[in-house]
Amino acid sequence: MLRKISGYTLLELAIGVSLLGMMSVMTGPSLHRTIQDLRFRRSAEEVVGILKTVRAEAVTRQRSMHLALNPLAGQFYVGWDRNGNGSVDASDWSPIAATLPAGLFRSSPVPNGRFNSRGMFHTHASPWEVELVGPQGQQRYVYIFPSGHIALTEERLPQ
Repeated sequence: MLRKISGYTLLELAIGVSLLGMMSVMTGPSLHRTIQDLRFRRSAEEVVGILKTVRAEAVTRQRSMHLALNPLAGQFYVGWDRNGNGSVDASDWSPIAATLPAGLFRSSPVPNGRFNSRGMFHTHASPWEVELVGPQGQQRYVYIFPSGHIALTEERLPQ
């Protein structure tokens, strides 16, 4: 007596593998864009986190914390009067360690500003704006208002 062997034939396996291959080819670029967009969003949120940390330090230490941004290097700097001479000198500035991707910031001059001991933000431009650009041209805007409020938006605020 012969027993029936259940399973898939070679033809059925080949069709299944080819269908999986076609589906991966179709979804691959979309998945890549999604991953890049998620990385960009995470970087934008990291920028906001850096700014909130500097503000919190100003309030905690009860001293003004100066903030500068080098858009080309994608690097934030924070400074305060460390040597007690009444001003923030070149030696009083420190880079903030962050792993922000190259090209994240639109390379335009960003004015320096400072958080005072109450968390209020002072700068020549009000509100302080940083434009972030993603790998597919996505844009986000980070604003610091004089009240010290920090906002991340997808739309540029009207001037």
